[in-house]
Amino acid sequence: MQKEGAGRTALVTGASAGIGRAFAEVLARQGYQLVLVARRADRLESAAAELRQRYGIEAHAIVADLADPKAPSQLVAELNRCGLVVDVLVNNAGYGVPAATSRRRGRATMPACA
Repeated sequence: MQKEGAGRTALVTGASAGIGRAFAEVLARQGYQLVLVARRADRLESAAAELRQRYGIEAHAIVADLADPKAPSQLVAELNRCGLVVDVLVNNAGYGVPAATSRRRGRATMPACA
């Protein structure tokens, strides 16, 4: 039986640890080829190697700090250079800006544009 992700590529940001790493694991188990993106090269390469070994999938590691405004265009250029087309995106990279939060009706909210 063919796996759900066979022949498809998933890009996971923040993929070297935590929730991003867990998403990568689930997608690899489902047979997706992976593009893993994170800031820490050592953790990222280790995660890619482990997923290749465990699930027999392709896993590309791209080191990028997506807080850098140039990073998205560099990521797209690298995807194009490798001939990769992304079918699924898990956009897990990010950071909070505590000063940008406000309290309304007892819940913390973030402005649409920080």
